Amino acid sequence: MALNQAEVLMQEKPDSSLNILEQIDPDNLSRRKDKAKYALLYSQALDKNYFDKTNDSLILVAINYYQEHGTEREKMLAYYYLGRVQYNAHAYQNAIISFLQAEEYALHAGDYLYCGLIYRNISDIYNDTYNTAEELKYAQKAYDCFCQADASLHKDYALLALGIAYGNASDRTKEKELLEQTIVLAQERCDTALWGACLSSYALCHEIIRDYRKAKESILAIKNRLMLPIDHSDWSTLAHCYVQENKTDSVDFCLNEAWHSAATSADSAKISLRIYWIEKIRNNPQKALNALEYCNDFQITVSRQMLQQSVITTQRDHFRSRADAATYKLKANHRLGIIVILSICLFAGAVIFWLYRRIQRKNTEIERYMNIASDIQDVLQSKNTEMSHLVTQLFHEKFELIDSLGCTYYERRDTPNEQIAIYNEVKRAIQNLGTDKQTKSELERIVNLCNEDILKKIRAQIPEIKMADYDLFCYLCAGFSYRAISIFMQTKIDNVYNRKSRLKMLIGNSAAASKEIFLQNIR
Repeated sequence: MALNQAEVLMQEKPDSSLNILEQIDPDNLSRRKDKAKYALLYSQALDKNYFDKTNDSLILVAINYYQEHGTEREKMLAYYYLGRVQYNAHAYQNAIISFLQAEEYALHAGDYLYCGLIYRNISDIYNDTYNTAEELKYAQKAYDCFCQADASLHKDYALLALGIAYGNASDRTKEKELLEQTIVLAQERCDTALWGACLSSYALCHEIIRDYRKAKESILAIKNRLMLPIDHSDWSTLAHCYVQENKTDSVDFCLNEAWHSAATSADSAKISLRIYWIEKIRNNPQKALNALEYCNDFQITVSRQMLQQSVITTQRDHFRSRADAATYKLKANHRLGIIVILSICLFAGAVIFWLYRRIQRKNTEIERYMNIASDIQDVLQSKNTEMSHLVTQLFHEKFELIDSLGCTYYERRDTPNEQIAIYNEVKRAIQNLGTDKQTKSELERIVNLCNEDILKKIRAQIPEIKMADYDLFCYLCAGFSYRAISIFMQTKIDNVYNRKSRLKMLIGNSAAASKEIFLQNIR
């Protein structure tokens, strides 16, 4: 199946996995289980191939199914990739909650690799929201988990993130120590991407402590030794280093390159901060003031966004009570109309949720009954096959008896022993039902097959039944007459009646669960 093939390739060849999934039409998937698996795998493949999806409609298909039917790992993955989508959409509050739910399942499953990925994402959220204490806390947790999972590549990048987090927390000594440790690892592994990222952070660290020579050397090493492109932050740091050397042309060139590589307002703010330092050194107070005002405007915008999305409050409320996080206290001056509208909305939401849950339960019940029906069909098919075989066998046995009598008649025809021979042959066939073990065993099998294992049940439920009573019960269930039974059991017909009465009394006084069924078959 294509879904299974895509799942196998996901870790080693995510691009091939994405190609397979893009050829699948989800509308052709009939089972909810397959639709959920497709939604999860496709969301995972997009993320691994660096497509930053911001619409959560697809991954919610997996969430809705795995909440009730998924394993710990499936729930973990579903909530993790929901968090990734929400993070891409900058919905940090929702992303924090999704990652914490994924963490719960990851810990239950003992999956330290995904624990590390979850903590790394939470650390990134705190970095984006300028909460340095929480960023450092989760960067450390991510590194510890990657160490437990023995994920060397993730561990190296987590060490870099941990160094950056210490830098954001203004611990320059620890930052330098971790960055230098990561640079050594990158050199040993010949990982130029990691090496370049470390040198960029290393340059920024030395710029802040005013070691401009080392800052400049680090950036030039990225550009000239590793032959890697440098970003707006590196260009502006390089400009700051050149202004210390009074190289005006180099400063203007680097600032121009920085502006060309800036993509967001945050990038522009970082460049403006460097311009402030540069123009201050150049003794251009007006340009320095303009740059500082731009940085101030950006900081006000960020503060406003932080007030709208308080991640710390979300996390605290999540741990205290998810229900409390969704409620708020109405102010005394709220008008009655607002309260009524809110109440109606809440009631409508509850009704919709109840209907949704009811539909889910009905769908689950329908699936269960369909599975039961399928099982019954398989059993009936098996029974029909066995019955067909039995009918064929009885057909051959019946004509085998007639053939035997015909042969006897042919051999003794027109002889004095003709009647005696036929009589003896018939007598032998009948007495086999009473004395021959193979014949009796075959009769028991037929009776069990046609009467839902009634002989097995009476043996199990009335273990004290005698062999003679058991044989009588078998003959009665087979529908033989009392005369035939008297021949099979080699006794008088009156004894058959008496034994039947004692058998009914034995069954009636027993505690057998199938007592009524037993009695119905011997009336």
